[in-house]
Amino acid sequence: MKGRLKVKEYPDTIRDIENLSSAILNKNKSRESIACFRLISDASRIIRDNPKKSAAVYMEARNMYMKLPYFEKKEIYSELFSLYQRLEEKNG
Repeated sequence: MKGRLKVKEYPDTIRDIENLSSAILNKNKSRESIACFRLISDASRIIRDNPKKSAAVYMEARNMYMKLPYFEKKEIYSELFSLYQRLEEKNG
């Protein structure tokens, strides 16, 4: 099906699946919001194996996040901040 997002086979946490699934199922979400959730999920998944690549994906998600409207930012903020903290732990 064109434009359909696939859920990751090996998500980092159950919360990643729940947030990504809820974003996909809620038709009021923009494509940018769904893409931002997906980038956060990708970065979370690869953080153990490749922290530098995860940081680059985080920055991409953060840049996308900054362009979202306020109501969508509210829904993404906690996941983005959680990823930021995990990256700080790995690098710091």
